[in-house]
Amino acid sequence: MPITHNSDSLVTRNLTVEDALTLADATTLEFKEMSAPVTPQSGALLVYAKSDGKLYAKNDAGTESELTVGKQKVAKVFYVENPTASDDFPIGFVPQAATLVAVRAITDVGTVDFNIEKRSKLTPDVAGTNAWTVDKQASAAGLEQTTFDEATILADEWLSFAASAIASSPTKLWIAIEYSID
Repeated sequence: MPITHNSDSLVTRNLTVEDALTLADATTLEFKEMSAPVTPQSGALLVYAKSDGKLYAKNDAGTESELTVGKQKVAKVFYVENPTASDDFPIGFVPQAATLVAVRAITDVGTVDFNIEKRSKLTPDVAGTNAWTVDKQASAAGLEQTTFDEATILADEWLSFAASAIASSPTKLWIAIEYSID
């Protein structure tokens, strides 16, 4: 029996390979948000959307599983030996649109004031947009920053490290930048 459709739902009965291939050509499937349905009959699986905007499946044992995939997180870690206030260089290329999540930095001694800049694909050596309006300071006690004035990273942008001040002669600086793919 072919796929049938009414205004409330997509109904399938004895779905054939040909029907499935036709359905695969569809550009979208619409799921109306609902509360969790009753447990399906033996040998069946239900797929549905809940009011939290996520997709779920419920099996014949009554087990509900979230199907929605979360955002992928990426971390880039780099090390600067004998940092100077004039350090300014690319630290990583981001090919997909992303959002800054966290920056963690620590020195062996002293402090390093810095910013993370987002720069154009073809000009990583030209000043870009700062993640913060005010530079942050890494120290031996460490820095963890999870708020940003400009968290959005456009597709095909460089992330660059730009130091602005050094105090008490640090010889090592470690920085980890975490972002999620949009």
